[in-house]
Amino acid sequence: MVISQPAILTYFASLLIIFFSCVVFFRNTTLWQSGRWRRHLLWSVLANTVLFGSIAVYFYSQYGFITDDLFYFTECLNYHGNIFTCKTADELMCAIAHPLRAYFHLDLPACHVLFGTFGFLGSLIFVQVLMARMDFRQVSLRRRNIIAFWTLVCFPNFVAWGRFFGKDSTMFFLTAVMVYNAYRVVSGRKFKPVNIILIASTFAVMFRIRPHLFAVMMTGFSLALLVKAYTARMPDVGVRGMYQVVMPLVFLAVSLFIGAGVIRSVSRQNEVSVQAVQSSFVTASKMGAYGGSSTGLAEKMSDDPTVIFKPTQVALNVIFLLFAPFPWQIRGGADIMALASNLIFFFLLYLFRRTITGKDLFQKYLLINIALLVVILSFMSGNVGLILREKTILLPFVFLFIFYNPKNKLAPAPRSSAKAG
Repeated sequence: MVISQPAILTYFASLLIIFFSCVVFFRNTTLWQSGRWRRHLLWSVLANTVLFGSIAVYFYSQYGFITDDLFYFTECLNYHGNIFTCKTADELMCAIAHPLRAYFHLDLPACHVLFGTFGFLGSLIFVQVLMARMDFRQVSLRRRNIIAFWTLVCFPNFVAWGRFFGKDSTMFFLTAVMVYNAYRVVSGRKFKPVNIILIASTFAVMFRIRPHLFAVMMTGFSLALLVKAYTARMPDVGVRGMYQVVMPLVFLAVSLFIGAGVIRSVSRQNEVSVQAVQSSFVTASKMGAYGGSSTGLAEKMSDDPTVIFKPTQVALNVIFLLFAPFPWQIRGGADIMALASNLIFFFLLYLFRRTITGKDLFQKYLLINIALLVVILSFMSGNVGLILREKTILLPFVFLFIFYNPKNKLAPAPRSSAKAG
């Protein structure tokens, strides 16, 4: 793989994007006001460059390509629609890639760099969510803050599939934008209409890219709003009735409408029925259940496709999703990276087990999404490589749930702290 001139120019342009984004995201936080933490931001950019570049070179030398999303790059010039007229995920990605190739003349390495930049910005947005409950000036929380920061910006899953050109990095960035704005709405803090607009916009794009993940996140956000409606103190009877009666009815109607659209999109059938739902799950499970890293699910489904709906198989799929690859399943560098990710993940879960409460409304929102994502992603656990990619969307919710501490109260940052560090 040759590092091209467009890739180099895109990289330096990306550094400017990252710098101005950091100023916008963190200018009023202790993360930016401390020289020590500004250096952490700098080192995180360099670490992502080295790690992302190393993984890209390895994949290219091992397989001849970096990802299996080459279709979007090769076919985008033949696509003449736009993001508003596209009907499938492939068409949407072609619509995004078309101007990059036609007008900016980016080659494939440059596209990887550009999408890697947005993936890194997604990690920083997740960090911004934690900034509401993390004071980076507190010495007693320094170790926790350092671990939380570096986990979100350099976790192996994120540096791999969250940084490459394709649907995974796009979904990672959209999820970060959605979670931040959902936090503003769900947590009870003051939010603006723009937060609702951004949530709706990200959901609209998610629906085209990953309809099943869109359905899960939409459900999680809606359930969190219902919990907020029934637990919030509302002395006015009219307002309370609107939130606790009208809102659930609207939620039910919208859920039925959106659910029907998701079923049609995934199953590619006009009918909405139990058979269509089962067919969509069977099709999704079979798509990635083959290859050298297969977990054996494809062989079971060849005899009985409905085996994935049996409780014992669902439990087994959840175990594979959470723990695979096992040591005896290691076949290459990607599997080693996945195993390392699992070891780091369970170590962090053990290390911060005593600080996890789940009592805060935002933590309940995260927990709802974690539970729903584990169930839906377990149906796509037929291949170890696919498990690694699918968990890229699950892990940010888990890490935010681990590190978000509602008991932390931030003191106002003194002006002199801008010179600290």
